Amino acid sequence: MPLSALAERRADVLAALCKEVQGGPLPGGKDQEDPTTRQYAVLSLGCLCIGAALSSEEISLLLSALEAAMGDYATDRRGDVGSWVREAAMEVIVAILEAQRMQDAHPALPDAACTTKLVSLLLQQAVEKIDRLRDRAYGLLCSLLCGRQLGLAYAKRRVLHGEAYEGLGLVSAVEDKGAGPARKAWPPAQVELLSGCLQPSETVKSEIAGAGKPEADRTAVFDSLTPLLSAEEYRSSLLLGLVVSVGGITEHTAKEAKRALLRHLASETAQQQVCQELLRIFDTAGFKDAAGEAKRLLAPLLNTTGILLSQDCIPLDFARDIFDRTARAVRNSRDIGRLRASVAVFIGLMKWPGSLRREALALLLQFLGFSFPTVRQATAQALYIRLLEEEGDLDLSADVSQAGYALSQPDNKDVKSAIVKAEAVSEAQELVSATPWATDDEAMLGAALTEVYAKLQMELPTSGRSILVPKKPQEERPREAQYADLVRENHY
Repeated sequence: MPLSALAERRADVLAALCKEVQGGPLPGGKDQEDPTTRQYAVLSLGCLCIGAALSSEEISLLLSALEAAMGDYATDRRGDVGSWVREAAMEVIVAILEAQRMQDAHPALPDAACTTKLVSLLLQQAVEKIDRLRDRAYGLLCSLLCGRQLGLAYAKRRVLHGEAYEGLGLVSAVEDKGAGPARKAWPPAQVELLSGCLQPSETVKSEIAGAGKPEADRTAVFDSLTPLLSAEEYRSSLLLGLVVSVGGITEHTAKEAKRALLRHLASETAQQQVCQELLRIFDTAGFKDAAGEAKRLLAPLLNTTGILLSQDCIPLDFARDIFDRTARAVRNSRDIGRLRASVAVFIGLMKWPGSLRREALALLLQFLGFSFPTVRQATAQALYIRLLEEEGDLDLSADVSQAGYALSQPDNKDVKSAIVKAEAVSEAQELVSATPWATDDEAMLGAALTEVYAKLQMELPTSGRSILVPKKPQEERPREAQYADLVRENHY
């Protein structure tokens, strides 16, 4: 539809498109809850707004919609269908940012902070786990910083006609050094550091084209972009994407992302910065199983935290905060992936003596008595290795103060000392190794678990989800009248 035909109703069309992108209720109801519809809505937003002089309210509405599109992680039987929306949003964002390089182009962003925010959203996608999106975001960022005006022509041909990127001539996009007076919204923060991390080399050209790259090239972006973690403006988004890759299930991607992140964490300053941001991600994700962000982020976040603990990349100052958030994340969860990921965190926290070690061990022992066999097995394997590494006596001297789990007070006649002798540790280790934790025999599991508690001189739990916790008697509910009762009553 010609833009001139929409001139009088542009505000209404813009509001409707933004509502669709953000998942707002529309007259079509469930029929419009479709990722392809949202993808077209994002592309339509770009066509409507690029080249148009927007008011400050319309700019705000547009930016909110694009941010929502970049956070679209909807999934169905086809997989991550939200990635279609995110890919279109990346192309629209780059087209908008390209306009900021020219003094008379539209739309005009209010300031460089908006530009920096949009660039940070692109950086997040450039280090996430999906190869296609990672390649696309990296290539678009490179073309943006080289000054090439791509516009939405390629996006339209890709989305509407299904043309592949390697057929759109994008390799040549990095060769043009466009120039001209820029708006006040350009450049983004730390542009020199950003340009240094996004050098348009031959590798980058192949990243943009997306054609036939080996795995080594697909993951080279992690080494290029992790130095940006030192920039406060990009740290949050970049780490959010890295967490999904490092803690994900794609082995090669996780390996390369982990290697790049650990290389960056060689300094104490970097560790402090990253750990502070990890705590913020914990708080942002939420802790309920039903929460979308919690479903997507918590298991990879716990996996990443466990890796950093095992590599001594988390300072003691953050140990208590990490324990509290991890305990809260698994307290009422039935997500097996999250529960198994938390085991590595609690194992890692046991390296520090004091109350933290005792509380982490108490939670691990609760997991040994969990109702899910896979959780019991994973806990037993990790705890066995941890006890195997213990040299000499095990120091558990601390006051028991458990977040969210009430434990009985220690009885002097049962707990003689907080120092567990090496012989007892070895016996507990053998018991953990020899017990078939996948069995359904609760009596055998209960007996073995009770003995492990005794060997390690830990107090038996009084609440939580361990099989050792006394089960509350269920109250009999009044039986509702059944159909048979009605038949009997009416003498049918």
